[in-house]
Amino acid sequence: MKPNVKIYLIATVVLLSTSIVEALDISVVNTQTVINTGGYTAPTLSPDNTKIVVTGNEHYRGLYTMNIDGTGIQKLTDDLSAGYKYEWSPDGKSVLFRSMIINSNRDTFYTIKTAEISTGKLTQVSKYEIDVYPPEWVSQGTNIAYVQSGTGVTVDLGKKIQSKTIPSGEKLFFTDNNEVWMVLPSGKKQKLADGYNPELSPDKTRVVYQRIDDIIVNDLLTNKETVLDSGSWPKWSPDSKLIIFAKTADDGVNITDSDLYVADTNSKEVKKLTNTENIVECEPSWSLDGKKIIYSDSNTGNIYLSDLLIKEKVIK
Repeated sequence: MKPNVKIYLIATVVLLSTSIVEALDISVVNTQTVINTGGYTAPTLSPDNTKIVVTGNEHYRGLYTMNIDGTGIQKLTDDLSAGYKYEWSPDGKSVLFRSMIINSNRDTFYTIKTAEISTGKLTQVSKYEIDVYPPEWVSQGTNIAYVQSGTGVTVDLGKKIQSKTIPSGEKLFFTDNNEVWMVLPSGKKQKLADGYNPELSPDKTRVVYQRIDDIIVNDLLTNKETVLDSGSWPKWSPDSKLIIFAKTADDGVNITDSDLYVADTNSKEVKKLTNTENIVECEPSWSLDGKKIIYSDSNTGNIYLSDLLIKEKVIK
């Protein structure tokens, strides 16, 4: 039996801008239930906002696709760990992910795969190796890059050529022993800071990561750290100005309460987005146009989709 999943669709985003900005006023509006189906987490929207991809709510197993209204659910893969930090291709035609296998000796190996959304076709693009971190699209989606045993690797999908460097101008980040590392174009690694769960801003100038309970933004030009707030699952907005995250409470074993917040990385203002008693919000992400957020319920596996109303407060 499939667990109950609810997807909520919300209104629209209005962005009002003038020359001198003081802070952002952001709110979630007009929530309505769209569908009940199945037991997922870590949802993301396709670049054109017509499709959703989710993973199973048990250890990120498998990947599933559906229409934005929750209809047409299809399994792309049942691979272990496939849903951990997977990525849509820039054209929205496929997703990129890391697959895991465990052999009879309990050794763990990883490979990189792509899955076509329309056909479900799976393509393996690397051999099985140890210490492989989730891959990323680079070079406008013609290549992929990932970190294997601390070294950057790039795969040209068209020519099927692999090299142990990454394209000029690209940056890769990974976590090892609660340390954030950056991979240089040479393919070599360099420690950035203590922390985990790094994510590069879309404009590639800053990286956000967690350190214990804090959410920290690091300016890559100055290496200056700014603590935004406490929380989990930080995600950059497409314009690199905002970070959405969850603040949680737990009983020592399970998350018992959670709400979503957004932080303006320029003004450092933090705004609460949700205030629910029966939803434990987690794993939020943005639509490519910055007008929607999508997230899951940690306890039930329900999925929620919301539009945002955004207004800029200005100094006259």
